[in-house]
Amino acid sequence: MNNALPGHDGAILTLADQQQVVLDSLHEGIVTTQGQTTISIKNGQLAYTAREIKGICGAEFGPLLNTLTTRKGKQYHFTLPDDTQVWLNGASTITYPTEFCGKERIVSITGEAYFEVAKDPSRPFNIRTNHMEVEVLGTSVDIDTYSFQDVIRATLLEGRVKVKNAASSVVLRSGQQASLDASNTAARFKVKEHVNLEEVMAWKGAN
Repeated sequence: MNNALPGHDGAILTLADQQQVVLDSLHEGIVTTQGQTTISIKNGQLAYTAREIKGICGAEFGPLLNTLTTRKGKQYHFTLPDDTQVWLNGASTITYPTEFCGKERIVSITGEAYFEVAKDPSRPFNIRTNHMEVEVLGTSVDIDTYSFQDVIRATLLEGRVKVKNAASSVVLRSGQQASLDASNTAARFKVKEHVNLEEVMAWKGAN
């Protein structure tokens, strides 16, 4: 488990055309436009605003993907296009579309991230990693998948989630943690009750 102290804000945004934007020192205002979505800095955070065009969602040839990356010792808090709040820990990445279309919302991460998912019962929110997938409707969950660790974890702070891989699946309630042997793709989840949530979230601090 990663018990590092909170890091300083900072991240690199890789746009759909592979152009990179360093977010550490950007001022308030529009950063760029991707398809129908405007990317801007609002109240010190990255934010996405999609234009409402009836019957049209996404780019002509599929969704435009952005990737946010933090270096070691940095972290970043931002808002996804569906208003989900994400805190990305150091040495981590998250890849996501600039606009959520279709019947589900899908993001993928490496490292560690904490999510406060915007509720939308008609469109489940799926967090994918190399070893597992977490499906949520509206909840607060921390996903810890650093590659240097032997065990990866999903810790549920609030709500209800389904955690699954090729071998098994479990439904977590608030205060539970599912862990998995990262070296064994056929491993089954272990569930821990009454997790010390303050310890799990120490990296996030007051951000």
